[in-house]
Order: sequence, then C-alpha cells, then structure tokens
Amino acid sequence: MVLTVKMQCFGLIIVILHMNIAQALTGEWDDKIAVLYPSLPIAAPWSKNEHCRNHSRILLQALNNFTLWAVQMLDASARQPGGVLFGNIYQLGNFNECLDVDGPIQSQYCLTKVTVTVSHTGTNFDPYIQKYDPESSVWDKIKNAGNPSRVSRSSVYQALCVPASCSHKDIEIAISQYLQKYKHPAGVHYTAAVAPNLCHTSQQETFLSEDYIFICMMACAVILVIAGTALDYSYSGSSPGTLGLDLLFCFSIRQNMAYLNQDLSNRVDILRSMRFMCTCIVVLYHRAANLGASPLWNLEFLEKEFQTVRLALMHRGETVIDNFFLISGFVVAYILLQELHRKRFNPLNFILSRIMRVLPALLVMIFFYATLFYKLGSGPRWDIVVGPERDYCQKNWWTNLLFINNYVNDERMCLLQSYFLACDMHFFIIAIPVVILLSKRPSIGAAVLGGIILVSIIIPFLVTYLDHKPALVNFYIDFLLAPRGNDVYQSVYIKSHTRASPYFVGLALGYLLYNHLNGKQKIGMVPSVVLCGCVVCLLYGTMMSGIVFYDPTRPYNPLEAGFFAGMHRFVWSLGISIFIVVITLGKLPVISSLLSSKLLLSLGSLSYCMFLIHPVFLYWSNGGLHHPEYFSYSRIVVLAAGDIVLSIFASLFLYLTIEAPCSHMTRKILSKKVATKQE
Repeated sequence: MVLTVKMQCFGLIIVILHMNIAQALTGEWDDKIAVLYPSLPIAAPWSKNEHCRNHSRILLQALNNFTLWAVQMLDASARQPGGVLFGNIYQLGNFNECLDVDGPIQSQYCLTKVTVTVSHTGTNFDPYIQKYDPESSVWDKIKNAGNPSRVSRSSVYQALCVPASCSHKDIEIAISQYLQKYKHPAGVHYTAAVAPNLCHTSQQETFLSEDYIFICMMACAVILVIAGTALDYSYSGSSPGTLGLDLLFCFSIRQNMAYLNQDLSNRVDILRSMRFMCTCIVVLYHRAANLGASPLWNLEFLEKEFQTVRLALMHRGETVIDNFFLISGFVVAYILLQELHRKRFNPLNFILSRIMRVLPALLVMIFFYATLFYKLGSGPRWDIVVGPERDYCQKNWWTNLLFINNYVNDERMCLLQSYFLACDMHFFIIAIPVVILLSKRPSIGAAVLGGIILVSIIIPFLVTYLDHKPALVNFYIDFLLAPRGNDVYQSVYIKSHTRASPYFVGLALGYLLYNHLNGKQKIGMVPSVVLCGCVVCLLYGTMMSGIVFYDPTRPYNPLEAGFFAGMHRFVWSLGISIFIVVITLGKLPVISSLLSSKLLLSLGSLSYCMFLIHPVFLYWSNGGLHHPEYFSYSRIVVLAAGDIVLSIFASLFLYLTIEAPCSHMTRKILSKKVATKQE
C-alpha cells in the first residue's frame, strides 16, 4: 500500500516536471530566449483603411481555421530572421508563393525594413576589431558602426505576405504598433519602414506605346537584315549599283560576318584580341561586384576578404578599364596617321564616322533600358535594382547623346558604364589636332603630347590632394549598392580630366609604332621574354600597391593619396604599352599565336556591344533574386562564364542588326560624297 502511494506521488512529480518543461519549451520560449529580430504580423486589423482592416480580419479568421490560402500567406512570409550575425540581412521569404495565393483577398509581397537602435552596450567597442570576443555583447556586432568595410546588422529586411488592399503605410503603422508592444531588452528599440517600391502584387505590367515602338524598331531591323541578306545572295555579293540598294546591302549577314571574320591584316590587329580579353576580365570584375551587392548568406566572409590579397585583384580590376583607353588612343593615332599619309583625311568625316560607330548601338541600349527592360522580369528587389536604371535613362538619355553624361546629371547617369564613352569621345576630339601636329611638326607635336600627359597626371593629383579625397574608389558594399552616390566616383573616377593619361599614352604609342612597325627594328626572343616578365612585375606591383588604401586603420596622408591617384594609371598604361611593343615588334610565339587566332579576332569586333550589353544580365540576376546568394570565388567564375557566353550571343545580334549596318552605311554615304566632289 505504502509502495503504491509512493509510486503515484513519483508519477505525479514526473507529470508536473514534464508540464513545466513543455511550458518552457512552448509558451514561455520567447520570454526565456534572446531574440534579435522578432517575427512580424502579416495583417493590420486596426488599420484606418477600411478595406485593409476588413481584409486583415478575414485573413486572421482564416488563419485560425487553418485555411489553405491564409496559411500560404503566412508560410510565404519570413518568420524570425536567422543568420543575421553572419550577414544574412535579407529575409526574402517566398516571393512566388505569396503572389500565387488564390483566395478571397488579393495578396501582395512587401519587404519591410526593421531597424534596431541600441542606446548603450556597456562595452568600449573597437569597430576595426578583426575577431569579436565571444563573451562580448551581441549588440556590438549588431551596431557594427565605424568600419567602412563592414555592413551594419542594425537593419534587416523581412518579407511579409499581406493583403493587397493595405498600403505600404498601413503595413508600416501596424508593424510599428506591434514593435512598440514587443518585449525587448532594456535600451533596445525597433522601428519599421515599408517603401512603396518594395511591395509587389501579381498584377501584370502593361506595355506602353514606347514599348511597342522599341519592339517595332527592332523588328524592322531584323526585316532589313533578312532583306539585305537575300539581296546579297541574289546579286552574288556584287554591288547592286544604286545607293538605296547599296544601303540595304549593308544589312547583309553574309557581308557583316565577313567583316567580323577578317584575317589578321597587320600586327596591330592583335589589339582586337586584347580588347576582347579585357572585356571578359571586365565582365568577371563586374560580376564579382554585382554578387557583392546582392543579398548574401555569408556577407561576413566577404567583409573579411576585403583586406586580403585574394580580393586585391578584384579590388584593382578597375585598372583594366585603362587598357580600353590606351587601345583607343593607339588605334586613333594609327588610323589617323594612315589617313594623313594617304592625303585623304577629312576631319568632319572622321568625326562623323566615329560617332556613327558608337552612337546607334548606344541609343538602342538606352531605348531598351528606358522601355522594355523593366517589363521583362520581377523579384523582391526588382524595383530598386532595375527601376532606377529605367528612370535614369528616361530622364537623362540626352546627356548620353551629347557625350556629357559624366559631367551633367552624373549622379543619375543613364547606363552606368557609359561614362567611358563620354571620356573616350572627349579624348578623341583632342587627339585629332595633336596627331595632325605630330604628323606635320613632329617636334612641336611631341612637346604638346608630352605636356598633355604631364597635365593628365597632375590634375588627379591636385584634385585628390587639395580636396583630401581617398587615393582610389574603395569598392566596399556601400559603394557597390549605390556607386553613383559615391563622392570619389563622381568627382574623380568618371571625369575625363582625371582619366586622360592612359589614352594619351596610347596616342604616343600609336605614333611611335606607326613609324617603326614596318621598319627593321625588331626585338629578339630573349629580350622579349625579359621585357614581358618586367611588365608582369610592374603591373602586379601597380595593382597590389592599392591594397594599402583598403586598410581603414591606416592614417590618411593627402600627399600620398594624391601621388597614387596621379601616377598609378600612368604607370599601368606604361606597362601595357611595353607589352604591346613586345608583341608587335618582338618574338613571343605562344602569346602571338593566341592573340592572332581568328576566333579571338572575330570576338574582338564584338567587344563594344559586349561592353554595352553585359550589365543587362547582371541587373537581371540581381533584381530577380528570390533568395540570398552565396559569395565564393568559384561562384563568381561560374556566373561570369555564363555572362560572357550570353553577352557574346546578344552582342552578335546587336552587331548584325545595328552596329555593323550603321557603320557601313555611314562609310558608303561618305565615300559617295567624296567621289562626287572629285568628279
């Protein structure tokens, strides 16, 4: 009897303990366990908006009844954020699941920005610390303020699937009211904000008249290509004889592919292969930057990489852009000297040919950005990634047309990479009289060109030194997210007067090689290999020297920053110039055979279109992301390889329909005018 009573008492104790443990693991869990960011409500039942209020109450009632459509809205929303300390600040939920809800109320997907402010953590926190003390306060890492290479975890974006009848303000008020009642630690406060461009419904975008105009324009170009190709085959490649048919002949695929597949006519043509290889490097570099600007699972890994040698090559990849300036200056000098030597140079025709070589494809891309591009995708961040690009091109297209986009409204520049075209056009206009002077009065021309190069070094030095600007653009996350708003980018990086030295070094190189390329001066194999090795060391040293400016703890020295800003592009262009001299006058069989390959030469002719097109795929993938990416170097290479392949095919289409026909038509019209004048 006594034993039975004892067993019953013991069993009662076990039941009570089990109930207490269960209660601790369920009902009191939120009170006992620290929560950095709470789960947010998906309804606004007390909203002043009657439709929002009624639909929210319908949603809550359906949730209580475990109705499928309502639970689907809850399931599509991001619940309590996870991985925030490692940098996963975008809790994207399930975009498609939310918009696919089929219920009595329409759903909408909203990204809510929740910001935490901490009054005091009780510790003296060093923002430049490399490794956090595991015993320190978590709020030190959340604040993460003062270090430009790190992203604060004080703001998190949480996806909510809410009734579409609720405006962004209705949702913001409901969340703010909830956060005011939320039990948070002392000194910690939460605020919420919902931007209208971060809310999406399943409503389809309507095509406007300008969208149809763009589609019709490209359809007409395709029809002209088909007609021109048919005409080419009907005349067996010979000229029809009339100007109208000759112009239609310019659209022939066979003719334009023949231009694309031209064999190596002289050693200078290998610069086409160099241009393509540089374009591929730029695509790789832009893909790395785009991945860094995307929502990431492992943002902390990228933050730690910013001061490593591994990422230094990515940091300094922007120097490859100077190769394009140098090659452009070289080609202009070389072609212009040929025209002057043949006594058939016409400045107006030369400038017009250049403009018609650049402008048509550029205008097509601007038109595409301003109209159709936005309609071709969707995603949680589509409006903040692709939307601004559309708006900038709708408002500032005319600055690109006049090649002043790197000076006028540059903070809202259409086509971020188009600053290069503005700089290049400015340099091209200056280069014409300089090359003419070099041809007519070599000594005076050389002095003028030397003076221009010297000034192009001094200007960035003075801009950086006098205004106490950083030595270079630091490609931290805040810059990758909004490059147009960066002070150094606007005042130094995209301005013609601070980017001129590589172009005019290329101009000098073109002049020197034009006078020596057909001569007897050659460089033997051993000197060629030695010079090539020296070039590699010089270029590597130039790139790696910039990594010291990524150390946020390093004291700023305006003289040092100014010296680097003025000299590094000049030194880089000197190294590339020596390499070009070696491959044109020297003996490097492996490199020469590679650069002389027909495939690379053909792809080199597509470089300009690739330069214009490849950002489309970057914006497309970034804006259309439905979940965070994982940052790794292998991931960058794989994505960049896809970008390059897609860009090649898209560039071939743009080349055959727009660039090549317009360029050849301009050449035919100008040659007809010259022939008429001679008669």
